[in-house]
Amino acid sequence: MTKNKNNTTSVVIIFFTIVFFITGCFILTYRETNQVNFERVSFYTQDSPPVRIQSYYSPTDDFSKIKEHAKTVEWDEGGITHVFYFDDREYTPDIDHLGIRFAQKYEEHCIASFRKMTNGQTEFEKYPFR
Repeated sequence: MTKNKNNTTSVVIIFFTIVFFITGCFILTYRETNQVNFERVSFYTQDSPPVRIQSYYSPTDDFSKIKEHAKTVEWDEGGITHVFYFDDREYTPDIDHLGIRFAQKYEEHCIASFRKMTNGQTEFEKYPFR
């Protein structure tokens, strides 16, 4: 009786170990395939007042993922951060001191912009130049 009980316990433990292992593999695979690699193309910064303007190439037009990424971009308290996302790597402009004055050929490819203001308030806009 004890031997059968030990065997049953071993089988149950092995079963749950396999189930947890398989579940963990699915979760990791889902996270990895669900991850988007945004490429920062350009970055402009000014110290006083703190201003950061960035352009990213976005391989996705999933706005929830873009917004999630934008919230992770560095921001200085009391400063302004403005991030632009473009749908074509070739049409993702370099940012310079002119900031958001892009040539029209770039504006057509801007799919989103995100701003974080001096007070921490955020604003997300789809197709800001259309």
